[in-house]
Amino acid sequence: MLSKNKLFLVLGKDGHDVEYTIHVPADEDIYVMRRSNSATWSDHVRDEVILTVLNSGDGYKIKWEDKSNSKVLDYSQVVELTIMLNFINQTDSIPNRYTLVDVDDIVDIM
Repeated sequence: MLSKNKLFLVLGKDGHDVEYTIHVPADEDIYVMRRSNSATWSDHVRDEVILTVLNSGDGYKIKWEDKSNSKVLDYSQVVELTIMLNFINQTDSIPNRYTLVDVDDIVDIM
């Protein structure tokens, strides 16, 4: 179970650079993802909030800080949303556990 009022670091592939942070405040069921303060990011986007996810009790409300009204996610948003949803699933008190299996693998097993 996730302890509240925590800050989590999301490391890049090499395991050395912090690319994002996820903050979980103590008084709310909310998750806030920011770009890190790393030199990976341009100065004008460092430490910028990317998205906020609120557990309303009836589901999750996702708020993108990008002010565009586009209903299409760009590739970086898909990566960021995937990171956030995986984080929520891993830290939830009742995580969803699932396995993906290629149908061809099942046929080979039988």
